[in-house]
Amino acid sequence: MNDTMVWLVIVGSGVVTFLTRASFILFADPHKFPDGFRVVLASCRQPCWRRSSSRVS
Repeated sequence: MNDTMVWLVIVGSGVVTFLTRASFILFADPHKFPDGFRVVLASCRQPCWRRSSSRVS
């Protein structure tokens, strides 16, 4: 496998990952998710940038 093929695989997998994540953010209605999925999603830890903005100084 040459260098061009390696980079095509890396870029292609990045594009697929980005489009999959973007489809959830842009097109999914969170109210239509199954209840079990919403419970698990609510129990996930928030990213650090979201937690720091909610702190009161």
